[in-house]
Amino acid sequence: MRKRWRGGRMAALVIALLVVVAALPASAKRVVNESYSEYQILGWMGSDDGSTDGEAWAIRGDNGEGMGINYSAGYDCEGAPADALAWINVQGEASLEEFDVPTKGKTKFTTGFATGSFYYGSIDWETCDGTQGGRDLGAEYERLTIEVLGTEGGLVKTSGSNSWHIPSETNNHQNERGTLRQAQILVTIPGTPAPHPENGFSWEGPGAVGQHSWSAHTNE
Repeated sequence: MRKRWRGGRMAALVIALLVVVAALPASAKRVVNESYSEYQILGWMGSDDGSTDGEAWAIRGDNGEGMGINYSAGYDCEGAPADALAWINVQGEASLEEFDVPTKGKTKFTTGFATGSFYYGSIDWETCDGTQGGRDLGAEYERLTIEVLGTEGGLVKTSGSNSWHIPSETNNHQNERGTLRQAQILVTIPGTPAPHPENGFSWEGPGAVGQHSWSAHTNE
């Protein structure tokens, strides 16, 4: 008996499968939204001539809170007393225990105060006669304080955006916004550094007080 060719039935089956596949929903992309906002007191501890460098910060926001310092300075010893400081390095972080920044009304970002106890850090120095010293910053009585002494001008608003993508895979868009006032900042660590513990460590200079926010939207 002659066999019947089944090609037409197979073709119909293939077409039916293609129609079913086309009707299936495309695999859903995952959407990730992220954001945070934080209040900040910042001291910009660098100088134009490079003799000092660093920063001090106190932050409280959605992602947590903390404060710290990273500072280095060198001094001219020519004509200075033998026990004057030639250089000093201070670095460490502290647990934020008090943070006060007005965020509304006419006083918004016009003052600021933060203080806390070091949980790690160190201070190292050398005097003009070559004597070196150092100590850990970790005792309960060793505190870091950052204070706004005064502000200048009105509120300054900043913004920026960034994006990147991998074709057919991932798209990412990021936005940053800030509102701040320029400020005069005082940073202190009482009782340090030796060899002048009665003077303590202090730095006064430019900085800012305000709010910073960030958001990101990702399709992947």
